[in-house]
Order: sequence, then C-alpha cells, then structure tokens
Amino acid sequence: MADLMDVQDALKRVVTEVLYPAGPAQASVTGRAVVIETLQPLQAQLEADLAAGCSHVFISSLENERKTTRFVDHWRTLKHAQITVKAGVSGASVTLSGSTQTAHNLLLLVDGVAKSVAVPAGSRLESCAAALAALFPGATVSGTTLTFPPATRQLLARVGGFDTVIRELCRIEKEFVVSILADSPESKRALANLLMPVLVDTRVLTGMPDGSTPRMVYRRSLDSDVRQDHPLYRRDIVLTIEYAVTRQAQFAQVLSINESLFVGGDTSPTVSKPF
Repeated sequence: MADLMDVQDALKRVVTEVLYPAGPAQASVTGRAVVIETLQPLQAQLEADLAAGCSHVFISSLENERKTTRFVDHWRTLKHAQITVKAGVSGASVTLSGSTQTAHNLLLLVDGVAKSVAVPAGSRLESCAAALAALFPGATVSGTTLTFPPATRQLLARVGGFDTVIRELCRIEKEFVVSILADSPESKRALANLLMPVLVDTRVLTGMPDGSTPRMVYRRSLDSDVRQDHPLYRRDIVLTIEYAVTRQAQFAQVLSINESLFVGGDTSPTVSKPF
C-alpha cells in the first residue's frame, strides 16, 4: 500500500531531479550545496549548514486530511506473471524446460482429464515431471519428459503463474509542504524559482511502491523569515495530494475451465468436460 511517507519520498524525488539533474553526487544547479530531506533537520545542524551557505529543502505533511473515496472496489492487474517454465508437447510426450524462478502451475489435459501440480519457486523440473506423471496412470517419466501410452488421443500442456493484483481500499487527500530553508533571501528566491514551476506543473506522482499514481495540486505559498543570531529565510510551498490506500495479492492464472451441461431438472451434469 501507499503510505504518506511514500508520498513524501515521491516529492523528494521530484525536488532532487530539479536541483540535482545529474544526480546527488554532482553539484546542484544552484552551484551551492542543498540538503533534501523528509525528516525535520536538527536545529544545531541546520544552523551550522546555513552558516556554511548550505540550504535545506524539507518535505513534510500537515495534520489535516479527508477521505475522498469514490471508486468501485475491485481488483485489477498490477503486474503479469513472469513465466519461465515451458512445457513442449511432441506426440505422446511432454518435456519441461526453463527455470522455476517464480512459482508456477503446470496442467496437463489428457483425453479429457485435466490435472495440475503447483510448482513452488526453486523447484526442480525433474520433481515436477514426476509429480505430474503420478497423476496419470500409465504415464512414465524420464528426467523432465513425461510419456503417455500410444493410445492417448488428446494431450495438451499449459503453464501459468501468479499475477500481482491490486485493490484500492480508499483515497486520502492530504496537504504536504515543501519547505525551503535558506541563509539569505537570494538563496531562497533562487530555490523557489527552480522548484515552483515544476511543483505547480506536476499533476501526478510516480514511483509509488504499489504502482498507484497520486494526484497533486498546488495550493499556496508562505514566507516566514527570522532575523536573529542565526538568520533563517523560509518559503513553504503547500500542495494537496490525493493518494490511495491499496492492498496487493497474488492471483493464479486460469489454466482450465470445466463446462457442465444439465438436462431438465437433473442435479448431476449429463456432460462435464474441461477445456
């Protein structure tokens, strides 16, 4: 799920890309050091940095929030399964190949009978082949190859994995603040001129751990300058961000569907077959 700290991290990435387009290891576009953080800086460290000409950009959230859920609650696919196992059919034989990097399901449809085995991640294909052969009387196995009796009329092999699915539980609208903490009005203005256009123009945040895309709207700005023993020139840029609380799960891909035909008031199917 997405957490408000995930939103702060996404904002931090936006700010970092603006101020350090070549990466944090290189100089900032201002020509001076800028610390970008999601935790409030310690006062002593902040004063020391400002005295050395190093500004801070601090990203935080405000207390106010509201629930804005308005969508149908349903599962959707976030990431399709990575299929790394293959099952090749040749005549009356099936050969498994590939690797079991992730969990799979293997299904064989033999003369109208469908049976499957679960393949945990890291399993040996030889063991998978033996497990499948044990489900079909008359089947033999050698290594990763299963062989069925010559009289076998139908032989199909299917491989499936587990898709990652996501369901949105609710949406939260909350205010976040990008605070510029500078040692001079000029430094504050330079940082604000760089950040404001990008923050105002950014409508959607990306890179959330659950794949969701929070919506962002600029709200207001506020200056707060303190001229004491340790001058602090501050600009708060307030943004409203609507993000989702989600739940993820693993759903197995469908490998076979059983079709049943009922006649009249019969309680038992007249015809039942998988395909």
